[in-house]
Amino acid sequence: MEDQQQKAKRMAARAALDEIDGVKRLGLGSGSTLFAFVRELGKRPELVSRLVVAVGSEQTREIAQASGLSVLPDAQIADLDLAVDGADEVDPDGHLIKGGGGALLREKLIVKAARRFLVIVDESKEVTHLGAFGLPLEVMPFAAPATLAQVESVLLGFGLKGKIIPRKINGQAVLSDNGHLLFDAKVGPITAPKSLSEALDGVAGLVAHGLFTNLTNAVIVAGAQGIRKVVPGRAKTNDRSDAINYAYLREPEAIYRESFARVRNEAILCGLADDVKPIAVRIAHAAGDPEITRNITASDSFTACAHKALLDGSPILCDTFMLKAGVTRAFLKADPLVLCGLDGPDVADKARAQGTTRSAVALQFLLDQHPEAIVAIGNAPTALFHLLEQIAQGKARPRAVIAMPVGFVGARESKEALVALAASRNSKAPLPYLTLRGRRGGAGMTAAALNAIACLP
Repeated sequence: MEDQQQKAKRMAARAALDEIDGVKRLGLGSGSTLFAFVRELGKRPELVSRLVVAVGSEQTREIAQASGLSVLPDAQIADLDLAVDGADEVDPDGHLIKGGGGALLREKLIVKAARRFLVIVDESKEVTHLGAFGLPLEVMPFAAPATLAQVESVLLGFGLKGKIIPRKINGQAVLSDNGHLLFDAKVGPITAPKSLSEALDGVAGLVAHGLFTNLTNAVIVAGAQGIRKVVPGRAKTNDRSDAINYAYLREPEAIYRESFARVRNEAILCGLADDVKPIAVRIAHAAGDPEITRNITASDSFTACAHKALLDGSPILCDTFMLKAGVTRAFLKADPLVLCGLDGPDVADKARAQGTTRSAVALQFLLDQHPEAIVAIGNAPTALFHLLEQIAQGKARPRAVIAMPVGFVGARESKEALVALAASRNSKAPLPYLTLRGRRGGAGMTAAALNAIACLP
């Protein structure tokens, strides 16, 4: 006897036949609900005669051919009018988890080759948040452990912890139709599926994942109360066709997690010391450019010296008020002074008299009071050059220097001078520094470096 769920699947399949009016090239995914749709379609010769279909699995191919449908060669799968498929989970925005049957890559290719995508499910597949089913993963056998480690890192960046479980039957690995390994990530509720999908798309070796986001045009849901057709996002706009409802990440913690997950996934950190890597990630995040980590240089002792100086409460001398404002005091365990001398006495007059910048004079004003402070320069090359002159003369002994002046005149040169001066000093008088070589820099990245050090355990 047919149970209630099987009955609902058949109801959804029959309802979907009304959606293929005018369709000539039809994409078919895989799975039990889709198979029910194909069998129902085979009972309609007037439809079968005008359709050619693309199939998302070998099992779908067999059922389609047995139903009398003409199946496109795999190489000709393109320009489909409509794709129809089931889902393992569907959320209110029409985002899906698919791939429970192991055909996730082919299913995704079918959907992306189609102009419209119709999902057919029984009501048990509707969820508030995706994730209870588990997230299917299709992975190349080559270097699979390394690929899974990258996946785990991305998931952790979204606050998702759990197990990645290999699919096996009788102790043997289950392979997809493409010969790839199949896994399931059991990580619980996924609150930002679109962003997670985009992050997973960047993992080398991960051939496909089961998140299908922003692809669904309509969902047919069958259950005890009959048939419903759901258009994702329509309810939020009261069915107003002229209303705009952008799909974007809103939750602050999820945005934060996703941002840093992307930076860690894209940044080149292999040339940096382990204790510099978390600082580099913060700098790249502030810059909005993961590749900027290529230009970060730090002395061997920098992180340890800067961290201890912060814990000791050493003052932080800043060359701009913007940099001072960017230092997050909540991260500073010892509550040190954070100073900018631009409003010091007669700074502007002294700068004119000395033929230099206010930043250089302001920094000297602070060094006179705190010669052994942490110095952070995020704007003015002249301030960095002046600091180096004071160090060379023995008049300043900073405990750490974070130097990211920016601009076309002097920025690159002042940073190279810092690196050279530090290299020339012996171990008894080290110059701990971190800098961003080249013209780029700024208060935001400099403050990000300070905040990253303050957050170290």
